[in-house]
Order: sequence, then C-alpha cells, then structure tokens
Amino acid sequence: MNPLRKEIEELENTLYRKKEELKRLEENCHHVWGDSVYNPETYYDQVTDGYEGHGSDFYPITRRVEKKKSRWSQTCTKCGKTRYAYNQKAVKFEPDFGN
Repeated sequence: MNPLRKEIEELENTLYRKKEELKRLEENCHHVWGDSVYNPETYYDQVTDGYEGHGSDFYPITRRVEKKKSRWSQTCTKCGKTRYAYNQKAVKFEPDFGN
C-alpha cells in the first residue's frame, strides 16, 4: 500500500474520532449562550433579464445576483457551538416612567 494513502486513511480516522468527540461534548454541555449577533447568510439567485433569439430559438438572458437572508447567531461560551435563527419574535416596547 502506498504510504501516502495509508497516511490519508489514518488522518480520516483521526478526523472522524475528533468530530465524534466534539459531538459528545456539545450534547453534554449545559449551554450558556452569548449575545445574539446579526449575521446575514449570503446566497445567489438567478434572475432572467429577458429573452434573445428568433422564431422557436429563444433562450433566456440570465445573471447571478447576490442576495442576503436575515439570520442571527449565538455562540455557546463553554463549548463554542453556534446556533442560528432565521425568524424574529416580536418584542413589545413599553415606556419606562421611572416608577
């Protein structure tokens, strides 16, 4: 067996074990979530600007457009796990009259 192939196999096994160890650590952690951070997710969408061609040989003229989806994230201060939220909960603000 090629020594490089053997080294790659050992590294893959080590990576698998480390991922499992991290998964167990995150599952057993009593999470202490940090502050929420606005962290929009970037994605690309294809937009059609029109059609070109004659007769039955029409084809669309398209372009890729970068868009952002609202997303908030929190990171656990103990284990480093990050969770994401895509929706907001309405918060009712009330005036504080200093009572």
